[in-house]
Amino acid sequence: MWLQQRLKGLPGLLSSSWARRLLCLLGLLLLLLWFGGSGARRAAGGLHLLPWSRGEPGAAEPSACLEAATRAWRGLRERGEAVPLGPGVPALVANGFLALDVAANRLWVTPGEREPAVAPDFVPFVQLRPLSALAEAGEAVLLLREGLLRRVRCLQLGSPGPGPVAAGPGPASVSGLAAGSGRDCVLLQEDFLAHRGRPHVYLQRIQLNNPTERVAALQTVGPTAGPAPKAFTSTLEKVGDHQFLLYSGRSPPTPTGLVHLVVVAAKKLVNRLQVAPKTQLDETVCGWQQSLGPFNPRQEYISGPPCAFQKRTRKQILQLSDLWRLTLQKRGCKGLVKVGAPGILQGMVLSFGGLQFTENHLQFQADPDVLHNSYALHGIRYKNDHINLAVLADAEGKPYLHVSVESRGQPVKIYACKAGCLDEPVELTSAPTGHTFSVMVTQPITPLLYISTDLTHLQDLRHTLHLKAILAHDEHMAQQDPGLPFLFWFSVASLITLFHLFLFKLIYNEYCGPGAKPLFRSKEDPSV
Repeated sequence: MWLQQRLKGLPGLLSSSWARRLLCLLGLLLLLLWFGGSGARRAAGGLHLLPWSRGEPGAAEPSACLEAATRAWRGLRERGEAVPLGPGVPALVANGFLALDVAANRLWVTPGEREPAVAPDFVPFVQLRPLSALAEAGEAVLLLREGLLRRVRCLQLGSPGPGPVAAGPGPASVSGLAAGSGRDCVLLQEDFLAHRGRPHVYLQRIQLNNPTERVAALQTVGPTAGPAPKAFTSTLEKVGDHQFLLYSGRSPPTPTGLVHLVVVAAKKLVNRLQVAPKTQLDETVCGWQQSLGPFNPRQEYISGPPCAFQKRTRKQILQLSDLWRLTLQKRGCKGLVKVGAPGILQGMVLSFGGLQFTENHLQFQADPDVLHNSYALHGIRYKNDHINLAVLADAEGKPYLHVSVESRGQPVKIYACKAGCLDEPVELTSAPTGHTFSVMVTQPITPLLYISTDLTHLQDLRHTLHLKAILAHDEHMAQQDPGLPFLFWFSVASLITLFHLFLFKLIYNEYCGPGAKPLFRSKEDPSV
C-alpha cells in the first residue's frame, strides 16, 4: 500500500497502471537474462568463448599460436625498436650494397657508387609451402636493433604424405608459446637480413617447431631464376659434403644503358622438409651475390622483354637510400660508406649529432642555439678507438660537453680543444670521469669542439680561425634574444605619457579652468 501510494504521487507516466506493469515486466526480463548469462559463463568457464576452446574446428588455433609467438613484440614496438609490417608496407632490409624485398621476393643490387639499384630476374629466398594446411596466420616485423626482418607463421596442418623425415636433434622448444596455446599448430619463424660485415652476403634463417603429434611436411621452392624467358643460368656445385647452386646472369639495363653481370651462389635445400613430432628444425640459407663490371649491351646483351618494375613506394625507398649515401660521401664520410651498413649507420648518427670528419680532425659543429636538450652519442669510431660525446646541462641550465675515450687495441693519443682552441689542447683518456668542456661560441660561428690525434694541428687552429670574438654560451644567447622589441616599449611609454597628460588636464580644468572654485576660502565668505 505504501509503495502504491508513492507511485501514485509521482508525476508523468509512472502514475498510470500500464506504466507500472511495463516497468515490472522489464525488470523481470532483466533478471532472467542475468541468471541465464551467468549460467552460460559458468558452463563455458569464461565470458569469451573461442571456437577451439569449445572443441569446434576453426581458425582460432593459429590465431592463438600467433598471439603467443608475437607477444614479445609489443614491448619492442613501445620502445621504438620494432616496426610492424602490415599490408602494403614495403618489407625491405639492406646493407648499402644490396637490398632484399621480402614481400615480393626480389633482390636489388647496387652496381656502383653513383648508379641506381637494379633488380635482377632472380628469386633469392626459399619459399616454404605447407602440403596440407587447414588454417594459417602470420605477422611480420622489422627489428631495428638486429637489422633484420622477422616473419612468423602459425600453420594448422593436416596429415602429410609419406616421405623422409628431417628434424633437429632434440625436443621442440616453441619460443614464446604458453602451455596449451597453439598445441595443434606448427610455428615457422623466418629471419631475413643483409649481412652487415660482409656486404655481398644475405641470409635466410628458418626455424620450424613442431610440438604436435604428427609429422609436419613443407615443400621448398627456390632460390631460383625468374620466370621464362630466364636471364639466369644455374649450375650445381659441390664443396666437400655441401652442395650449392651457382646462378649467373645479366641485370636489367641502367638508365645509362649499361648492363652488369650478376653472380649469385645459394645453398641447396631438399625439395621437401619433414619435421618429426616434438622436434625442431633449424636451417640457414646463405646467399652470396657479386655484381661484376659492366659491358656494352649493344654488343653482348641478348634482347628480350624488359623486367617488370617494382612498386613506387619501394622505388622511393631505394632512391632515398642512394641520396643518403651520396650526402654522406659529400660530407666527408666516403670511407664510412665504403665499409657498408656499419659505416652508413655511423655516418647517419654523426650527421644527426652535428659531427663531421675533416682531413685532420673530427669536429662537433652543433647549433649553439639548440643545446638546451641533453643527448649522448656512444661508440663514435675515430682511428682505432671509440669516442663518447654527451651534451649535458649543469645545475644552472648551462650546457657543457662531456667526452670520454674507449681504447681498442694499441693506445693512441687523442687530443681535444673547445671552440677557438685558445686554450691548450687536452689529452683524452679512458678514465671513467672523462673530460668536460664548457660551450663557447665564436664570431663567426665555428665548431664547438675539435678532436684530433695531431697535437700540432690543434695548436695551429688558434692562428688560422681568424675570430672576432669568443663568448660564453649564456652571453651568446643574451645577444640572440635581447628581449621585447622596441615597438612594444615605445607603445608602453606612449600610453603612460598620454595617461599622465590626461590626468593633468583633468586637474587643471578642476582648479584653473573657467568656473573653477578657489583653492582657499576666507572666513568672511558667507558661503562658509
